Amino acid sequence: MKIENIKDLQKVIQLCRKAGVDTIKIDGVELKLGELPTQSLKAKRHAAYPDAAIEAQDTLTEEELLFYSATGQVSNQ
Repeated sequence: MKIENIKDLQKVIQLCRKAGVDTIKIDGVELKLGELPTQSLKAKRHAAYPDAAIEAQDTLTEEELLFYSATGQVSNQ
């Protein structure tokens, strides 16, 4: 079998996952499939970068813009 494009590769990977195949060698290339991720990439990004949720919105309110870079910590110096 020869993989001509990315769609062919996606079909092969999908079929391997469905059949429970972990490793396959096609056209001189060996694929080792790991476990499927449990969280979506968007959820992982949000967990790693909480501000990304605000940036993902189309517009920010005036209050969000005003306090965007505030840390919430007060210095008594």
